[in-house]
Amino acid sequence: MSNKPPSHIEPPKVFLESLPNVCFHPTVRAFVRCFHPTMRAFLMCVFLVFQAAIERGEKLGDLDDRTAAMRTEAEVYAENAHKLMMKYRDKKWYQF
Repeated sequence: MSNKPPSHIEPPKVFLESLPNVCFHPTVRAFVRCFHPTMRAFLMCVFLVFQAAIERGEKLGDLDDRTAAMRTEAEVYAENAHKLMMKYRDKKWYQF
């Protein structure tokens, strides 16, 4: 089994379309297509890493929101438990 990278990897159209608006210019698009296949593969890897970083940031933001909601729910639960404890603190078992 060889560890050599494939000689020709075409980046998907999504990659070219995801580049900034300036890259939609035909000259720039042609320039990207003129890259050596190894360079295109490298650019694809960079794009995938960039996309994964964005997705990770979104997930961390969602996690932060869920953590804040969980903290609020825990505070409400603790408050209700404390009220219940105070209500029944001085009662004996036979007074319920």
